[in-house]
Amino acid sequence: MADLITEEGVSPFANNARIRADVLSGFAQMLKTYGADPVPILAKASISAQSLEDPFNWLPLEKFGLVLTLAAKPPAILASGSNMAARQLSPTRLAT
Repeated sequence: MADLITEEGVSPFANNARIRADVLSGFAQMLKTYGADPVPILAKASISAQSLEDPFNWLPLEKFGLVLTLAAKPPAILASGSNMAARQLSPTRLAT
């Protein structure tokens, strides 16, 4: 992922870009719903379950991208990607 470059010639992961752990809330449960095991996906991205417990924890953006990439591959097959987006952007979620 580090070879990703924007039109401006800058990696989106430059300068230690981070994202809140809250973006992965419900991720493990959603994968389980689709019959996938979230543990190896998170482990390959070097994200511990403990780091996801506090929604205000910071995660490296590159690890977040890797989690989504791994979840999109068989056997995980994140058909749930659109479901996750819908969940994260749902009116009830935005109201909290």
